[in-house]
Amino acid sequence: MVLRSKIKFKFVDGSIKKPAANDEKFPHWDRCNIMVSCWLMNSVIPSIKLSISRFQTAQEMWKDLQLRFARGDITRIADLQQEIFSLSQGDLNVTDYYTKMKTLWDEYEDLRPIPDCVCEKACSCELRPIMVSYYQADKVIRFLKGLNGVYAHSRSQIMMMEPLPSLQKVFSTIARFERQNVPLFEQPISSLAAYSSAKTQNQQSNNQTQFKKAPDGRPICAHCGKIGHIAAKCYRKVGFPPNFKFTKNGSVNAADAVQEGNNEKTTISISQEEYDNLKKQAQISQI
Repeated sequence: MVLRSKIKFKFVDGSIKKPAANDEKFPHWDRCNIMVSCWLMNSVIPSIKLSISRFQTAQEMWKDLQLRFARGDITRIADLQQEIFSLSQGDLNVTDYYTKMKTLWDEYEDLRPIPDCVCEKACSCELRPIMVSYYQADKVIRFLKGLNGVYAHSRSQIMMMEPLPSLQKVFSTIARFERQNVPLFEQPISSLAAYSSAKTQNQQSNNQTQFKKAPDGRPICAHCGKIGHIAAKCYRKVGFPPNFKFTKNGSVNAADAVQEGNNEKTTISISQEEYDNLKKQAQISQI
C-alpha cells in the first residue's frame, strides 16, 4: 500500500524498465530505485535484509521476496486449520474473539485463495460464488461453535437460519447480546469467587460479633449468661431436644448442646418448677 500511495509500485512489478546508463532519465530512475530498495530492506527482519541486499534493483528484491513468501507452505496451512478449528472464546470478549478468528481466516484465504475461472469462454455454472458461500458458511459455523455457553440460545437460533447470515452480521448480533448482559456475564469467574469468599468471611465476622467471649475463648450466651454456647443455640430459648438428660436434683445436663469453636460440655441448672413446666409441654406435644 505504501508503494502504491507513493506511486512507486511500478518500480517493483517491472512496469518501469531500467534505462540505459547514458539516458537522461537514468539519474531519476536510479534515485527512485535506491529509495524503494531502502524501503524494502527496512521493512524486513535483519536476516532477510542481509539476503536481499546483494540485489541491484528493487524489482529483483521484490521478485525474490515474492518467490519466498507469496505462497505459504503446507505446514503453515495445517497450523492455521488447527488454530481455526480449536479456537474458542474462553476469557475473551466477543470483539477480541471475532478479531482473532477473522485474522486467522484472512491469512488462510491468502494462502489458499478461491481460484477464478481461466477459461477462454466465461463459465455459466457460477461455481466460484458457490465456493465463496461455502467459505462464508464455514466462518459463521466456526465462530458460533467457539462461543461460550451463555450464547447457546442465540447460537441455536442463528444456525437454524436458511441461508446463514454473513459473519459480520452474526458478530453484530452476538455483540449486541453481550452488551445487554454485561452485568451478568462480564465478570470473570475469579472475581465472582473472590466476592463469594469475601461475603462468607463477612458473615462469619458478623456471627462472631453477636456474642461475647469468656477469658478462655468460649462464647457467652446473651440469653442465659452461661458459657459454652450462643443465644441462637440456647436450649432455654429454642427448646430442649427430646434426648435431653435431666439430673435428680432438678438441674439439667446440657452435654448434648452444640458448642461454638470447641467440644467441651456445659451444665445448665433449672429450678423444679421450670422442670415441671417443661415436662408438661413434652407430654402435650406427644398427645
